[in-house]
Amino acid sequence: MSVGYKRLLKAALVPTCSCFVFFVSASAVTDSFNLFAAGDIMLGRKVGKALRKKGATYPFEVLQPIISKADIAFANLESPITPNGQLVHPKNRMIFSAEPFAVKGLVFAGFDVLSVANNHATDFGIQSLYDTIDILRENGIMTCGGGRTYEEAHQPALLTVNGITVAFLAYNEVPGPQRARPGQGGVAWVDIFVARRDVQKTKAFTEVVIVSMHMGKEYVHFPQGFYHKTFVRDFARSVIDAGADLVLGHHPHTPQGIGFYKGKLIAYSLGNFVFDQREPWRHSICLWLRVNRKGVVDIPKVLPIYIHRFQPRPSQGIVREKMIVKMRKISWTPLLFPTWNDIIDRG
Repeated sequence: MSVGYKRLLKAALVPTCSCFVFFVSASAVTDSFNLFAAGDIMLGRKVGKALRKKGATYPFEVLQPIISKADIAFANLESPITPNGQLVHPKNRMIFSAEPFAVKGLVFAGFDVLSVANNHATDFGIQSLYDTIDILRENGIMTCGGGRTYEEAHQPALLTVNGITVAFLAYNEVPGPQRARPGQGGVAWVDIFVARRDVQKTKAFTEVVIVSMHMGKEYVHFPQGFYHKTFVRDFARSVIDAGADLVLGHHPHTPQGIGFYKGKLIAYSLGNFVFDQREPWRHSICLWLRVNRKGVVDIPKVLPIYIHRFQPRPSQGIVREKMIVKMRKISWTPLLFPTWNDIIDRG
């Protein structure tokens, strides 16, 4: 569906079970929905400068027809959106934020829910996280993984699509942001016990639970915990054991393996989506997943992308073939690699 139609279908926030529900589709009740999942979106630094020149929609103009077609579109927002920050800190280029007008690009693209549980969430202080959450929600985009209180940070983003209730939880492992604690806002941390508790509570009133994890070492092709080698794998499997149906990984800046554990899909890293990093971190993937109301995913559809001048676009030729070879080599389940036109035409 077009992004305009998709936005018109969104109703007001409806409180329920200490959460908020977005009704993102008014279509007839069905047994499944399409999920578009992307990697890290960073709208500061050099990307922010490009937005000033080319407009907020620039990074998403090529892939908007795909993103907006999904019933739910999800990614990790790697930069705060705040009027109180800078595109990049004058003394540290690893501290950055996006200007408030940048949210127009995310709305144009068609994103429905974004994780804010990452190491850059409070780059310009805790207020920058609060600003981000407010700006996104004011523009019809749900958030997960952060909040003004510990409870809010661990509260799921809850959406209803095609008659199916879908929840998103998100957690961060990487040093940097303010951690949410009892009596203190911030981002949700990757404590296995706490995450399992969150999943179990959420599963009690939700059909599909999706967990985003911002974890692991950067620039490696196989998941390795930031502190302990097997922690990423242990965390992903633990939340599935607790009832999660799908786990989506972020932070390593390069795609990692995809496969099933107890019939539930794990994608350890989706790499970059919008970023200003150099080669080879411009080569990445997105996922197009058909998820049923029991949380079961069909054979994953992997969409190779290349980030050209901060703008993701479909990979072509030998570049596409190399990514296909890589993903098949590091994954442990069959994968499909449809063309972008296949998704637009048939979904």
